[in-house]
Amino acid sequence: MRQTAAWTLVLALGVALGWALAPRAPTTAPAQRTMPLAEVAPSQAQMARMSEPRQELARLLEAFAFAEAAQYLQTTRRRLDRAEGAELRALFTAQALALQQRGETLRAVALLKAYLSVEHDDIDALALLAQCRVQLGDHAGALEALYAARGFAAQVEQQALFTQRIRALRESARPAASSVSAMSFGRCARDTNPAS
Repeated sequence: MRQTAAWTLVLALGVALGWALAPRAPTTAPAQRTMPLAEVAPSQAQMARMSEPRQELARLLEAFAFAEAAQYLQTTRRRLDRAEGAELRALFTAQALALQQRGETLRAVALLKAYLSVEHDDIDALALLAQCRVQLGDHAGALEALYAARGFAAQVEQQALFTQRIRALRESARPAASSVSAMSFGRCARDTNPAS
C-alpha cells in the first residue's frame, strides 16, 4: 500500500508537470525519455528570430550561469510585455526539465533555486523542484516546495492537487522512518535479551 502511494506520487508529479508544460512543448517533436541539451538550446536560425532578451537568457542558461540568468530575468522583465516575460520564464523550466531528464538533477535544482529566488510564486517551477528533490531523496525539501506551491496556487483544483501530493509524499516518507525505527528497536531488544 505504501509503495503504491509512493508510485502514485511519482506518477501524479509527472502527469501534472507534463500537463503544465504541454502548451509550451513543440507538437512536431518525437516523444523521448531524455532530452539532450542541444535540443533545448536554440539553433542559429532560431536565435536570429528570437528577441535580444531571449537570446541572452538562452546563452546564460547554456553556460550554466544560473544566478546570472535569474538576475538578467529580474532586470529585463520590467521592460517586457506579458507574453515575452512568460516566454523567458518558460526557458527556465524547460532547461530545468531537460537537465532532470538527462540525470543532472543537482544542476536542475540549482537552476530552479536561482529562478525561484526571482520568481518565487511559479507553481510549475516549485512542482518541478519538488520532483527533483524527491529524486535526490530530500523529502523535507520536496515537502517545502509543495507547501509553497500550494500556497501560491490560485485555483482550488490546484490547491487540492498539491494537498494530495503532500499527503502522498508524507505517507511514502513515513514507512521508511517507521521501518528504521522497527529495525533499531528489534536490534536493541535482541541486544538486551540474554536468552537470544
